[in-house]
Amino acid sequence: MMMWMFFWIIGKIPATFWLIMAVAGVAFFFAAGILGRLPPFKAYAMFIKPLSVIIAVLGIYMYGGASINDHYQKLIKEYEQKIAIAEEKSAAVNTVIEERVKYQTQVIEDNRIVYQDRIIEVAKEVDGQCKLDPRVAEILNGASIYPITLVDPTKNKQETK
Repeated sequence: MMMWMFFWIIGKIPATFWLIMAVAGVAFFFAAGILGRLPPFKAYAMFIKPLSVIIAVLGIYMYGGASINDHYQKLIKEYEQKIAIAEEKSAAVNTVIEERVKYQTQVIEDNRIVYQDRIIEVAKEVDGQCKLDPRVAEILNGASIYPITLVDPTKNKQETK
C-alpha cells in the first residue's frame, strides 16, 4: 500500500523540480571542488562531492521520467479529445441509421398492407372454377420486388416539404 502512495507522490512532483535538483547537484559538485581547496572545507568536500553526484544523477533520471510522463499525458488528452469527437460523429451517424431503418420498415409495412388489400380485392373476383385473375400474378410479382430500391427517401422528404 505504501508503494503506490510513494509513486503517486513522486508522480505529482513537477518536472521542473527534478531539473532544478539536477542543476543543484552539479552546482554542489563544482562548489565542493572549489571549497575543497580551502583547508576548513576540505573534510566536507569529501562527503559533498559523492552526494552531489548522486543528487545530480537522480535529478537527471527523474527529470527524464517526468518528461516522458508529461509527454504521454499530453498524448492521452489528445486521444481523449479525438475519441469524444468520434463519439459525437458516431451518435449522429447512429441517429441517421436509425431513422433510415424506421423509414425502410415503414415502407415495407405500407407495401405489405397495400399488396394484401389488392390480393383481397382480386380474391373476391375469382370465379367458382378457381381461375385466377391475371392481375394476381402482377400483384404477387410486384410484392416480391424490394420496395426500398424503388423509393428514394430523399425524394419523399422533398415532396412533403
